[in-house]
Amino acid sequence: MWLTKLKIAIAQKNAKEIGSLIKEMPKFETLKENEEALFLIKEAALFINSLREETKKSLGQLKKNLEFIKSTKPHANSKTLNIKL
Repeated sequence: MWLTKLKIAIAQKNAKEIGSLIKEMPKFETLKENEEALFLIKEAALFINSLREETKKSLGQLKKNLEFIKSTKPHANSKTLNIKL
């Protein structure tokens, strides 16, 4: 049952469910189940690492965008007076 749930979570790319399942990993009775669980956990780790890299890349792009927006914003010149009536 757990193995099936993990397969589904990986197929659906559901990081939250993968995390929950990994935390609740049962003891397996056979060597085959252990091997299958190991393979699935490796696949889940690859998926999570790819998400991490995507997030890092997106954050980098957001930082660049913010820097660009800040650089195009007119700067207040401290030498001039800005009097509003």
